[in-house]
Amino acid sequence: MDLSILWILFVAVLVIWKVRGMRRSPQQLATIQAAIDAGAVLLDVRSAAEFDAGHLPGARNVPVGRIGGAVAELRQSGRPVVVYCASGTRAGMAARMLRSGGVAVVLDLGTFRAGQSLRLAGGKD
Repeated sequence: MDLSILWILFVAVLVIWKVRGMRRSPQQLATIQAAIDAGAVLLDVRSAAEFDAGHLPGARNVPVGRIGGAVAELRQSGRPVVVYCASGTRAGMAARMLRSGGVAVVLDLGTFRAGQSLRLAGGKD
Protein backbone atom coordinates (compact mmCIF):
# COMPACT_ATOMS: atom_id res chain seq x y z
CA MET A 1 0.00 0.00 0.00
CA ASP A 2 1.24 3.45 -0.87
CA LEU A 3 2.28 5.48 2.20
CA SER A 4 0.70 8.63 0.80
CA ILE A 5 -2.73 7.00 1.14
CA LEU A 6 -2.01 6.25 4.79
CA TRP A 7 -0.98 9.86 5.38
CA ILE A 8 -4.14 11.12 3.69
CA LEU A 9 -6.26 8.82 5.87
CA PHE A 10 -4.39 9.93 8.97
CA VAL A 11 -4.92 13.61 8.19
CA ALA A 12 -8.60 13.03 7.37
CA VAL A 13 -9.17 11.26 10.68
CA LEU A 14 -7.33 14.02 12.53
CA VAL A 15 -9.45 16.73 10.89
CA ILE A 16 -12.69 14.88 11.63
CA TRP A 17 -11.63 14.35 15.24
CA LYS A 18 -10.79 18.05 15.63
CA VAL A 19 -14.04 19.27 14.05
CA ARG A 20 -16.14 16.96 16.21
CA GLY A 21 -14.27 18.11 19.31
CA MET A 22 -15.09 21.76 18.58
CA ARG A 23 -18.84 21.22 18.68
CA ARG A 24 -20.83 21.63 21.85
CA SER A 25 -24.07 19.75 22.37
CA PRO A 26 -27.30 21.61 23.12
CA GLN A 27 -27.02 20.30 26.70
CA GLN A 28 -23.46 21.63 27.05
CA LEU A 29 -24.51 25.01 25.64
CA ALA A 30 -27.48 25.13 28.04
CA THR A 31 -25.14 24.45 30.99
CA ILE A 32 -22.77 27.19 29.80
CA GLN A 33 -25.68 29.60 29.27
CA ALA A 34 -26.94 28.93 32.80
CA ALA A 35 -23.48 29.61 34.22
CA ILE A 36 -23.24 32.89 32.28
CA ASP A 37 -26.72 33.89 33.44
CA ALA A 38 -25.59 33.20 37.02
CA GLY A 39 -22.56 35.48 36.66
CA ALA A 40 -19.75 33.31 35.33
CA VAL A 41 -16.56 34.98 34.15
CA LEU A 42 -16.34 34.78 30.35
CA LEU A 43 -12.67 34.38 29.47
CA ASP A 44 -11.30 34.83 25.95
CA VAL A 45 -7.90 33.13 25.90
CA ARG A 46 -6.90 34.29 22.41
CA SER A 47 -4.17 36.86 21.81
CA ALA A 48 -4.83 40.55 22.47
CA ALA A 49 -4.85 41.21 18.71
CA GLU A 50 -7.49 38.51 18.13
CA PHE A 51 -9.54 39.87 21.02
CA ASP A 52 -9.33 43.42 19.66
CA ALA A 53 -10.52 42.19 16.26
CA GLY A 54 -13.75 40.93 17.86
CA HIS A 55 -14.89 39.12 20.97
CA LEU A 56 -18.01 38.03 22.80
CA PRO A 57 -19.80 40.77 24.75
CA GLY A 58 -18.68 40.88 28.37
CA ALA A 59 -15.59 38.75 27.77
CA ARG A 60 -12.32 39.38 29.53
CA ASN A 61 -9.08 38.77 27.61
CA VAL A 62 -6.40 36.68 29.28
CA PRO A 63 -4.22 35.05 26.62
CA VAL A 64 -3.58 31.38 27.35
CA GLY A 65 0.09 32.06 28.00
CA ARG A 66 -0.89 34.34 30.89
CA ILE A 67 -3.52 32.14 32.51
CA GLY A 68 -1.16 31.22 35.34
CA GLY A 69 -1.18 34.83 36.52
CA ALA A 70 -4.97 34.90 36.71
CA VAL A 71 -5.60 31.56 38.44
CA ALA A 72 -5.49 32.85 42.02
CA GLU A 73 -7.85 35.74 41.30
CA LEU A 74 -10.32 33.50 39.45
CA ARG A 75 -10.17 30.83 42.17
CA GLN A 76 -10.78 33.42 44.90
CA SER A 77 -13.73 34.96 43.05
CA GLY A 78 -15.66 31.73 43.50
CA ARG A 79 -17.42 32.37 40.19
CA PRO A 80 -17.61 29.77 37.44
CA VAL A 81 -15.28 30.46 34.50
CA VAL A 82 -16.22 29.90 30.84
CA VAL A 83 -13.26 29.81 28.44
CA TYR A 84 -13.15 30.11 24.65
CA CYS A 85 -10.69 30.73 21.82
CA ALA A 86 -10.61 30.50 18.03
CA SER A 87 -10.36 26.75 17.45
CA GLY A 88 -10.96 25.27 20.90
CA THR A 89 -7.37 24.13 21.44
CA ARG A 90 -6.24 27.02 23.64
CA ALA A 91 -9.56 26.96 25.51
CA GLY A 92 -8.96 23.31 26.38
CA MET A 93 -5.44 24.10 27.58
CA ALA A 94 -6.68 27.04 29.65
CA ALA A 95 -9.49 24.94 31.17
CA ARG A 96 -7.01 22.28 32.26
CA MET A 97 -4.69 24.90 33.80
CA LEU A 98 -7.55 26.58 35.66
CA ARG A 99 -8.84 23.27 37.01
CA SER A 100 -5.37 22.21 38.13
CA GLY A 101 -5.01 25.63 39.79
CA GLY A 102 -8.08 24.99 41.91
CA VAL A 103 -10.80 26.92 40.06
CA ALA A 104 -13.88 24.98 41.11
CA VAL A 105 -16.10 25.33 38.04
CA VAL A 106 -14.52 25.68 34.60
CA LEU A 107 -16.61 25.28 31.45
CA ASP A 108 -14.98 24.97 28.04
CA LEU A 109 -17.11 26.74 25.43
CA GLY A 110 -14.55 25.82 22.80
CA THR A 111 -14.76 28.35 20.02
CA PHE A 112 -15.64 31.99 19.62
CA ARG A 113 -18.17 30.84 17.02
CA ALA A 114 -19.95 28.58 19.53
CA GLY A 115 -20.34 31.57 21.83
CA GLN A 116 -22.17 33.55 19.19
CA SER A 117 -25.24 31.39 19.80
CA LEU A 118 -25.40 32.38 23.49
CA ARG A 119 -27.40 35.20 25.05
CA LEU A 120 -24.76 37.54 26.41
CA ALA A 121 -24.81 40.89 28.18
CA GLY A 122 -25.28 43.43 25.40
CA GLY A 123 -22.11 45.21 24.56
CA LYS A 124 -20.43 45.64 27.97
CA ASP A 125 -16.81 44.89 27.18
